[in-house]
This record gives sequence, C-alpha cells and structure tokens, in this order.
Amino acid sequence: MTTITPTTRPTTTSTSLRAAGLLTAIVLAAIAMAASAVDAVRSGALAMGEGGVAEAIPASFYGPAVLPDLIVQNVGWVAVLGVLTIVAAGIALARSARS
Repeated sequence: MTTITPTTRPTTTSTSLRAAGLLTAIVLAAIAMAASAVDAVRSGALAMGEGGVAEAIPASFYGPAVLPDLIVQNVGWVAVLGVLTIVAAGIALARSARS
C-alpha cells in the first residue's frame, strides 16, 4: 500500500517579495485615488453637490489644486486605473497564494 503525503511548496523569498510588491501596489493605488479625488474636490474640478458631507466642508478647504491639472481634470480616469490596479494586484496575489 502506497501512502501519498501532501507536499507543501516552501515559501521562498521571491514569493514573499512578490506578495509585498502586490500589497504595496494596492496601497499606492488607493492613496493615489484618494489624493486625486480630494484635490479635485478642493480645486472645484469635482463637485459634491449640496447637503450631507458637502455642508461640513469649511470654505477654507477650497483652493488651488496641488496636483497637476492633467490628474485633477481627469480624476475619473485616475479612479478607473486605480480600481483596475487594485483588482489586478488582488487577482495576482490570490493566484500566488494558491500556487
């Protein structure tokens, strides 16, 4: 009778570095999305409407944009690219954890 013992793949440094890199990509994408959205609201390129949170923002918050105009004016595309980066990194992280 032959016994089959499950083998586990040893965790290598490259696997740990890959996971750390993917997690870093997720965090950086989230920070970029948040920073561009806040700057777009601050500069007036992205309107929040009236009521709710918009009423709680003091007038001193608004001012000129800190980020380049290309980023501020295209904040929607920055958000789309951030979400795609987070999803792709999450899928790659899940695949590397399974193998």
